[in-house]
Amino acid sequence: PLTFLTAVEARLPKAYYVAPTGDDANTGLSREDAWRTVGHAASQVAAGDTVMIAGGTYREMVRLRATGAPGRPISFRCLPGEKVIFDGDERRLSNAFVVNEKQDVWLDGFYFTDYAGPAIALLASDDVRVTRCFSDGRGPGYAGPLLVVRDCADVAVRNCVSIDGFGEGLFIANTRDMLIEHNVFLRNLIFAFILENHADQKVVVRKNICTDSLPFKSKVPNFAISNVESLIEQDNC
Repeated sequence: PLTFLTAVEARLPKAYYVAPTGDDANTGLSREDAWRTVGHAASQVAAGDTVMIAGGTYREMVRLRATGAPGRPISFRCLPGEKVIFDGDERRLSNAFVVNEKQDVWLDGFYFTDYAGPAIALLASDDVRVTRCFSDGRGPGYAGPLLVVRDCADVAVRNCVSIDGFGEGLFIANTRDMLIEHNVFLRNLIFAFILENHADQKVVVRKNICTDSLPFKSKVPNFAISNVESLIEQDNC
């Protein structure tokens, strides 16, 4: 048996730092005392915390252990003006971020390359924001899509780019109240995105740019949709 007391009030949010020159034995509370891995940061954060990631390459598969809360999201962000690359180590890693049964999470400002599966995998997670991310599948072999979303609610994908994703740039299934806005789906292998929702699971797709698939594939539609009533499509190019 285990006995514990809940906190009287939520603790104040903290900002943590990760850098290629850091050390997971540090406090993580400043750029000079940064942690080395994003995965370590993911094991330490609580609702309301922000992880600021310095420019460099991170060969990691990050599993989010904690959940955010309404008005107190857990955020992973690049430091302003710095290029943060998550590298799948020549397809040896499946995903950059795995978010299962969490809520109120924000991922912002990352480059993804060489992952075998989706750069970001969301399962049964609500109130998630993915912004300013770039999934680059160019190069030998098949690269996964930017994002796979299953059994979620209130997910927004804004200002992202997916190039040369295997099969599609984005896969959505059984997810309601989703927004896909101001993104670019460029030259993905078959579809820009796949939508497998029921009629009442609405997804708004607006003001995106979608191109043809890779030229060695036969011509196919940009979108693969199992139930067209689930799609709200506005002002796409």
